[in-house]
Amino acid sequence: SYGNRLGNGVELLLSGTLGDNEGKHRLYYPEFDDPATHNGIAEDMDGEAFKNLFARVSWNDFTLEGGYGDREKAIPTGSYGTVFNARESRTWDYRGFVDLKYQTLLDSGAELTARLFYDRYWYDGDYLYDYGDPGDPYIVINKDSADGRWWGSELQWNQRFGSHHLILGAEYRDSISEEQRNYDVDAVYLDSDSDTSVWAVYLQDELNLWEGLILNLGLRHDHYSDFGNTTNPRAALIWSPLDGTVLKLLYGEAFRAPSAYERIYNDGGETQKPARGLEPETISTVELVLEQQLAANLRGVASLYRNKIKDLIALDTDPVEDLLVFVNQGDAEAQGAELELERRWEGGATTSMSYSYQHAEDERTGDRLVNYPRHMLKLNLTTPLLDNALGAGLEVQYEDGRLTLADNKSDSRLLVNLTLYSEQWVKGLNASATFYNLFDRIYADPGSEEHLQDQIEQDGRTFRLKLDYAF
Repeated sequence: SYGNRLGNGVELLLSGTLGDNEGKHRLYYPEFDDPATHNGIAEDMDGEAFKNLFARVSWNDFTLEGGYGDREKAIPTGSYGTVFNARESRTWDYRGFVDLKYQTLLDSGAELTARLFYDRYWYDGDYLYDYGDPGDPYIVINKDSADGRWWGSELQWNQRFGSHHLILGAEYRDSISEEQRNYDVDAVYLDSDSDTSVWAVYLQDELNLWEGLILNLGLRHDHYSDFGNTTNPRAALIWSPLDGTVLKLLYGEAFRAPSAYERIYNDGGETQKPARGLEPETISTVELVLEQQLAANLRGVASLYRNKIKDLIALDTDPVEDLLVFVNQGDAEAQGAELELERRWEGGATTSMSYSYQHAEDERTGDRLVNYPRHMLKLNLTTPLLDNALGAGLEVQYEDGRLTLADNKSDSRLLVNLTLYSEQWVKGLNASATFYNLFDRIYADPGSEEHLQDQIEQDGRTFRLKLDYAF
């Protein structure tokens, strides 16, 4: 990274990242434990390579940002019915963007912000399939590609009027191209290009009702070229009855239209078919939050929440055709509680602990939703050592088991991460060493619809050494 403030008032930041990760040499999946599928062992299939570039230039009220990134990733799991342990199966992702922002303070005291941006994302995937019969293989590389390009703008006006703080804004985004292709040597299974747009207006007012009581109201209206209109409110009542005490009552609604991939993608019926009549999903949220200063160096936060989701979009398997397809799975409800404590000690040490409970179920059947833990506990401790010449950070994470698609339950997990770090032993040089999953615990996460595996084992102990030098 390089940054500088030039003599003519221009500020410049340049940053680049290059990474190459070989991953785990051997991965074992018992679902593929057969001589025909390499006895379930994927060798050198966990690698990843990436690079990122970022630049920002600021001058007076203008800021111009741009970036580029790409990633190449191998596929060790044999997902989507591909040939297992085939190095030809891999994906490439690319992203580039440029963003120009103008932000100024008007004579009236209002703050005016205007943005203009252009983005592009494109992807390529090679998937090795055997279309032949047992003993008579017919190996084909199926090609997947997507290319999305969109531009947009935003204008926001922000000003205070007495006890009111008003924000008024408008946005526009035009997806000028949403290309998707799937083909191999035999046929073209998908060749689509769509163009969608959305415009929105929003208004927010923060009103000081009286000392210690704030009412925040907001309203946003969106118009989608393919799904029509949606209007979503939000509200927050914030009360500080005592010094160090804050109570918040929050309500909000949100809307998500299905993406072009969810609506259109298919591979000619090999593994996936296009969705039919996919509707947007909506969510409404109610949350009660208490923030309390318990002592001079002790702070606590407690919250209760309830979320209601309608027309939840998920990848499912059609029971008749045995093909993947995006569907509206119905309505779901999630409710839970969270508790967090943070303590700062004399000498510079800090401790934080958080616990959360959540319960999510299908509103129609009452069945528990898959792939979420009901109980999560986190503990973090950082402390200086050796007269501040060295520091240590300890993180403990606990999760109970998650429900899988096959109605099994993954094991609970207790993971410990340890970091040792130093600052300025040599001028400009910082160093840190981190052990992830310090005790090498074996644990797995639920697989998705595209996996043969009901559960997929995650990484064991991992070590990272990091050196930062600033000059």
